[in-house]
Amino acid sequence: MSRQRVKLLARNLADSSNRAWLKQFDLSRFGPEGTEPFEFTLDPDDRNYDWLIVYDEIPKIPVDAGQPNGRSRQFEVLNCPPKNSILVTSEPSTIKTYGKKYVSQFGYVLTGLEPWSTHSHPGAIIEQSSMVWYYGWKYDKPGEGRCDFDELANRPWPEKNKSISTFCSDKRQRSTLHNQRYVFTQYLKSQLQELQVFGHGAHWVSDKAEALDPYRYHVAIENHIAPDHWTEKLADAFLGYCLPLYFGATRAADYFPKDALIELDLARPEWSAARIKDAIANDEFTARKPAIEEARQRILHEHNLFPHIARIISERGSNTEMPAKPITIHSRQSLRKSNPIYAISHFIEKLIQTRRSTRHQQKLVPSYKNLKDLS
Repeated sequence: MSRQRVKLLARNLADSSNRAWLKQFDLSRFGPEGTEPFEFTLDPDDRNYDWLIVYDEIPKIPVDAGQPNGRSRQFEVLNCPPKNSILVTSEPSTIKTYGKKYVSQFGYVLTGLEPWSTHSHPGAIIEQSSMVWYYGWKYDKPGEGRCDFDELANRPWPEKNKSISTFCSDKRQRSTLHNQRYVFTQYLKSQLQELQVFGHGAHWVSDKAEALDPYRYHVAIENHIAPDHWTEKLADAFLGYCLPLYFGATRAADYFPKDALIELDLARPEWSAARIKDAIANDEFTARKPAIEEARQRILHEHNLFPHIARIISERGSNTEMPAKPITIHSRQSLRKSNPIYAISHFIEKLIQTRRSTRHQQKLVPSYKNLKDLS
């Protein structure tokens, strides 16, 4: 039986050699000679495929591969049945509006977000969306991944000679949970002197591994709360063999073995700080190492985008009926440029959806402006 070919398009994949994705790509399973019944191609010009996966957005693809800085396109003329197309969302609804017209181009939508963010798409698959990891590549030079999949998967436990870290930029916008995260982190820092804060406006590192490998515990706080919307913030902590102290997706624990993470609560900062102190004092990291190891294996081999997509395709089966006429899937930018009326309607749609999502987030997490609000 021939293998099904699956093409992946993503914002940072106009160049198919981009190591941000190659470090997640298990060639032994999904490469040309892989063991799975699915072969993934990362070549944006590949026309031989049975399924098309678009991670967030179609990139700007050079029309002439020999002139990467020349004319480019942001669309894909489908070479598979329209039903065999999947949009994978990455940005929360407080930050990005995908738009009804954009979403409706796909047979399925893989998302952990609220139903309204994808317009209750009839093919919505409500699960975590296997976001690209930041661990193991340089944030400021994303083409320079530090390792490939095999090296990452076989990396042994690093020496954990430091206590606790977190990432928290100095972003403080109110439409998301950035401000609450910033204030909450500052509060934790006032209660836990050993907490090392990394990120823009704090201690900068190019590769997140530098802020994870030496630490036993890692505070991971999402900027958006939805039941299945957990991101690289949690995945990276496991890849670095840390015990995550987590606030975010309400169903995150369902994806991992018992004891793999400790849940915090932004609405209860004093309780959260006390819970962290208790975990450190009782050395819960050592007791939970088997669960951390298992969670890491699930990140690599199950919740990783490639095996995740392979499972989804296996469960749903493939459509083989090609359309009578060619169908083109356009990027959001391409849709706006081609139709000024749509550009205006999308702008209005964005205002309405962002406002709805922001109000929903404010109901979930208290809005405190500074440390005084927590006293």
